[in-house]
Amino acid sequence: MKIKMKYLYIVLFLIIVLSIIFSINSNRSKSNLAEKTEGKVSADSQMPTDEIHTKLSATAPKPNKNNVSKNIIHEMEMLKKQIEKVPNDTLTMKKYAELLFASHKQSEAINYYKRILKIDKKRKDIYLNLVFAYYKLRDLGNAELFTKKLIKYYPNDLVGQYNLGAIYASQGKKADATSIWKNIIAKSPNSEQAKLAKSSLDKLNQ
Repeated sequence: MKIKMKYLYIVLFLIIVLSIIFSINSNRSKSNLAEKTEGKVSADSQMPTDEIHTKLSATAPKPNKNNVSKNIIHEMEMLKKQIEKVPNDTLTMKKYAELLFASHKQSEAINYYKRILKIDKKRKDIYLNLVFAYYKLRDLGNAELFTKKLIKYYPNDLVGQYNLGAIYASQGKKADATSIWKNIIAKSPNSEQAKLAKSSLDKLNQ
């Protein structure tokens, strides 16, 4: 039983990472990232394929202090200077935070995401990025906190609802996760989140 539970939580971890990656990219692309990465996502899953992350070579080693390209380092320096000049420039802050995240500096990225929320507390995209960042740090408490904040402002947001269910599942709150996912399926049966919820429920009940 202990072995079975061990593998269950590994699966649940992958579900959450998958869902949050899908969440971040859902407004950027109509492609079904969940299907493309099913069975292949891990704790080191690939970053979103937006204009920021595509600058990092898909075939290169994972970014770190030694192998991040000089161009990216230069861009980060310029972005940081721009932020110092214009502290309320949330567009630049977001780009800088995404590059920090891509460089595996989640804690620093989180600080900039929070600065954006102080300027605009209803930024759905920033809440999603924060949830992803905290989950990468294995900080489920804050991942749950910011997911609930997103839902507070956007109570009908299916991505936020699904992610909260996934976080509950990872915390061992099976009944809470099941309730949320079944509600998504009942109210929005044709949505991408309903498909994810059905798959997640199957894994949760194995």
